[in-house]
Amino acid sequence: MPSINPFRRTSHTPAADSTPAHGAVPAYATPPRQEPARQPRRGGIAGLFGLRRSSANADRSSAARPNIAAGTPPGASRTAPNSPLHVRAPAPENLLHGAAAVNARIAGSGVRQALEEWHAQMHARIGDYRPTNPSAPFNPARQLDIALTHIEDVARGRREPADRIELKATPVLHLPDLVSEIAHLKALHVSDCDLRELPHDLSNLGMLETLKLQNNPRLHTVPDTLGQLASLKHLEIVGSGVRALPAMHGLANLEHLAIQHSPLTSLPRDIGNARKLKTLSLAHTYLREVPASIGNLSKLTELDLRHNVGLTSVPDSIGQLRQLKTLDLSYCPQLRAVPASVGNLRHLKTLDLRGCTGLTMQGLPKSLITPMPGRKVHFPEHLHTEIGKVREEWAMKNAPRLQLLQADIERKNEEMENAVFGSANDMNDGQLVSVAFRLKKAHDKLPEVRNQVLRNPAGLQTDASVAMRHALANAFNVEPDREMSARLVTAARALPRPLQHELADLVASSSGRQLVIAIGEGAFGVRGSSRLQHMLPAFTQEIARHPQIRNLREQARRHPTTHTAQQVAAQLTPIVQQLWTATQAEATLAALVPPLQTELKPLLASEAGRKFVLDLSKVAEGAKGTSTLRRLLPQLATRIAHDPNAQALHRLARQDQHGTADERREGLALALLPIAQHHWDTLAQQGDAGPSRRR
Repeated sequence: MPSINPFRRTSHTPAADSTPAHGAVPAYATPPRQEPARQPRRGGIAGLFGLRRSSANADRSSAARPNIAAGTPPGASRTAPNSPLHVRAPAPENLLHGAAAVNARIAGSGVRQALEEWHAQMHARIGDYRPTNPSAPFNPARQLDIALTHIEDVARGRREPADRIELKATPVLHLPDLVSEIAHLKALHVSDCDLRELPHDLSNLGMLETLKLQNNPRLHTVPDTLGQLASLKHLEIVGSGVRALPAMHGLANLEHLAIQHSPLTSLPRDIGNARKLKTLSLAHTYLREVPASIGNLSKLTELDLRHNVGLTSVPDSIGQLRQLKTLDLSYCPQLRAVPASVGNLRHLKTLDLRGCTGLTMQGLPKSLITPMPGRKVHFPEHLHTEIGKVREEWAMKNAPRLQLLQADIERKNEEMENAVFGSANDMNDGQLVSVAFRLKKAHDKLPEVRNQVLRNPAGLQTDASVAMRHALANAFNVEPDREMSARLVTAARALPRPLQHELADLVASSSGRQLVIAIGEGAFGVRGSSRLQHMLPAFTQEIARHPQIRNLREQARRHPTTHTAQQVAAQLTPIVQQLWTATQAEATLAALVPPLQTELKPLLASEAGRKFVLDLSKVAEGAKGTSTLRRLLPQLATRIAHDPNAQALHRLARQDQHGTADERREGLALALLPIAQHHWDTLAQQGDAGPSRRR
């Protein structure tokens, strides 16, 4: 309580009720108006220099100092009405209303008395209190004393922050009535306090933004005025006995609502009025249904309904929650179906259905079973096998590369069975071993390709380029072999779209169609490899930039009557075939050790050299030969590099200026091949691996 100095003149304004005679004015009274008092000197440095208060400062200070009227009747109060010492007489009909009345009551001397009465009531019941997580050592009486001081400090504004009350592990059966009159209160947290009830006039807390009630299992009801807190943004009731919530028509600013680990059985029908709600958590409750008005929560991003053992259904209106990102329905054993409208939730990232033992395949919409980019669905454990089969069928139907690999495996299996058990012997032992090796790798790769499609459906290419679609439509009318036509469509759709565009004009001829099939199956079939797939963009660029190909296409564009599509395709096919063979050889060369790659790269300029490199790559990959033979490959690189004849050929090639560059490269390849072949045969004989030429 502020103090008052009775010897200091506190006002220059006389009392308005009387003007006493000279000599009857008390010594401490304010001089009359017609005899204005001198302004008192300032204290401190200003007083030392004789500076006086300005009239403006005097007027400001007079409002804060008591104005004692002269001639006050005996027995009456001599303190001014605005003084802390003033004893108020019984006032006529109170002139204060609203927040002013609340603040006046808090500032009165009854605050301490009211809190002490509340403290005594709580202390009398202290023996019944059992905290959930007490700190060691735990003294409930001491905690109650701290709570009293804390609430009083907040009420009087003596605590920083002065708008927040936090009570934890304190024997508080109910809050003091004073709490509902702290108009400036913004946050109220009551945790593990054995709280039994809340003040009924919560609507007085017009500035309350956060209300958290945690671990108060004997709190069974909340007052209806809770739904009138217009400023409330965060409401959390966890570990309580609350079974129902009041109407929420007044919670226009509520953004986060969490009722967890409580026997809540229903939600207010008007929950849709909380249109600013962003997160709604109703986990570990006993909800039987969700109101359809939940679809009005257009800003909701997270809905948590897990562990609701009585929940049987979710309303179709949930499909209106366009901003929803997380939907948790896990461990709701009575849930029978998920509404098909969930497929409308384009921003949904996670849907959890684990533990929903009542769900069946008929209760799941197809939009959930079908993979969607960026969405993760956790299905019930008992449906994993069925959902896996459905998803595999979907992937096989919509993934051309998966279709191609599966079809190529079946075709190669049939070829190998015919070679082993049939009358015609189309493969020797080395070829059978090579095919068997690649088939095993393809079988192992098939689940990986399928899972990649399911994990990343966004990267799924389900349709051909525009040019290839037109070409395939025309080819369907001219290709007599239906099986070959189906292989063509699958191979073409498996290729990247830019490459489809470059190969589209080859489909007009029979040889061109066979080449497109060979490229598709060579890249993504049984013999395909990631190295070759990574080289497809460079192969596409070589086709687009090749001068002969560009010239043929330009002539066909200018003279379509004399350069038919079949003629252009027949001319383009051998050029593209040569580029494809070179690309395959480079990919094959990448399977060898780097020193050997350097020595064998010139051989790729000739057909015989490419076959020799391919043979060595089979050895390196284990498709041919033995482990001893594989260990000899680095020695082959050393022998070729130090061979004097090979060194002389490289010098001559650098000096030779005759013929075209392609002719010079091919000549060098043909000259180097016998040298490389001789060294490999020598090493193979030393390793007792048999002749290297055997296919």
